[in-house]
Amino acid sequence: MNFTKKQITITSIAAILIIAAGIGAFFLLNSGPSAKTAWDEYSKAWEKKDYEAMYNLLDSKSKSETDHDTFVNKYTNIYNGIEADQLKIETKDIVDGDGGKTAAYHFSADTLAGNVSFDQSVQIVKEDDTYKISWSYAQIFPQMQNGDGIQISSEEAKRGSILDRNGKVIAGDDQAIVVGVVPGKIKDEEDLSTLAKRLDINVDSIKNAMQASWVKDDLFVPVKTISKDTDIKIDDLSGVTTQTTSARIYPYKEICSHLSGYVQTINAEELEKHKGEVMTAIH
Repeated sequence: MNFTKKQITITSIAAILIIAAGIGAFFLLNSGPSAKTAWDEYSKAWEKKDYEAMYNLLDSKSKSETDHDTFVNKYTNIYNGIEADQLKIETKDIVDGDGGKTAAYHFSADTLAGNVSFDQSVQIVKEDDTYKISWSYAQIFPQMQNGDGIQISSEEAKRGSILDRNGKVIAGDDQAIVVGVVPGKIKDEEDLSTLAKRLDINVDSIKNAMQASWVKDDLFVPVKTISKDTDIKIDDLSGVTTQTTSARIYPYKEICSHLSGYVQTINAEELEKHKGEVMTAIH
């Protein structure tokens, strides 16, 4: 079969047009919002704590299960409560999943309790030619469910013990004895002078402690804390009693002060040098 030059030219043009149409259709079908675009927009809003924008990107099912105010308030209350800051969402992968795409990501944030991070994934579903986020409470924290809350509690750190190479305590916590008085039970003022001598303190310090605004006749007024091993006689003194407390002990006292640290009176020169700084008075 013989083809003319004109026929070949027309055939070539037609082929080019068909290919062009196919390419155009491909780009037309794939030029709309993608799952990655939707996720990028959502994760950026999350990092900025823009909960309104996040909610607007949820799918209809998620919105029907969690209304706008509940969603916004949940994030606001939890993140404010834990003082979440420096949020970062790192996308690890986006793959095909059931009914759409699945985005795997790593979440991290600085909080009141330190850095919090976890790995999680989220479904990205297609709705009306656009992609939306299928949200659940597990996006806040992996183990979280509807109705769960976050509670912050703090515990005072316990000071560690300082030991020498033989395991003997240089500084540590132990029980101590607080010697004090119950004003309403004091029958003889001389008992205060006797107590002061036995504790090696000034009697005026006892009287001053008893004059504090909170003191009542039936309340225990602490006078001095002593070692639990201190041998002191008080049962012959009216109104004098003891209580047990925890205390920091230094068995070697001044001998090991260069290891355990110490507090001393500040002089005028040092006080002027640190003027304006926060200081705590020790009585």
